[in-house]
Amino acid sequence: MIDRIILLNKKPKKSYIIIIIIASSLILLISSYNMKTYSIKKTLGYISCEEECHINLSLPYKDLNIVNDNTIIEVDHKRYKPTEILYKDISIENNIPYQNIQINTEIKDEKIVEVKLLNNKQRIIKKVFDIIREG
Repeated sequence: MIDRIILLNKKPKKSYIIIIIIASSLILLISSYNMKTYSIKKTLGYISCEEECHINLSLPYKDLNIVNDNTIIEVDHKRYKPTEILYKDISIENNIPYQNIQINTEIKDEKIVEVKLLNNKQRIIKKVFDIIREG
């Protein structure tokens, strides 16, 4: 019984806390170096099918650089690679120029969907450094 009281009153050593903090920081650093992520742009699009099915999007003119051959499209939690990207007419809303884009894909449903445009796949640590450098 006396040993239990002594054990309960004993304070933990601070070196264990420092070792735990260093180990968890090291694990986070290694995992952020190995994991990769995308830059994501969410928008609404309309899927229409005539001869081929395609997604029609309107993007602000400043965001057009995210749509390229390396872009991956995510619709309903499924990822698709665009087969063809066509730039259509330009419109202006609230003094912001928009570009209409038609992206041909293998999707077969005609509906309005939330589209995620995934591009610029990089390691998480690189993205963090880019954000720090820009900010």
